[in-house]
Amino acid sequence: MTLHNFEKYVERKILDRGYDYYAGEMVEEVEQLETGYFSAVVLGSDEYTVNVRLAGNQTIIESECDCPYDWGDTCKHEVAVYYYLKNSKAYQKKLSKAGMDLMIKIDDMTTDELKTCLHHIFKRDREWREAFLRDEI
Repeated sequence: MTLHNFEKYVERKILDRGYDYYAGEMVEEVEQLETGYFSAVVLGSDEYTVNVRLAGNQTIIESECDCPYDWGDTCKHEVAVYYYLKNSKAYQKKLSKAGMDLMIKIDDMTTDELKTCLHHIFKRDREWREAFLRDEI
């Protein structure tokens, strides 16, 4: 699935709702944190974080939202971000300032500082901890 054909793979009702979120300018804080990796906030009944990873040809290789939707693979918040990325051509732009700042900060950290950071993240986030233990990170 790509940014240019995702409409073929997502249920019409979810597409319509996602488009309404996009058209209503509910997609905010879009950042390219590393090449092809985007994080965005989508406003709704709550604020939801959507992360999307694209390959060079705009293939969506990873997409996740922290909303409780569990009726399919793709929620309306993800669709809203797909429309945003596609129509703004954000995938053609350079890293956001936040992405650059993050990369610089990580590059400047010592091994001990990185370990401390990871310990802190894994203590607080079960999903990350379990993914790390399964060698998915």
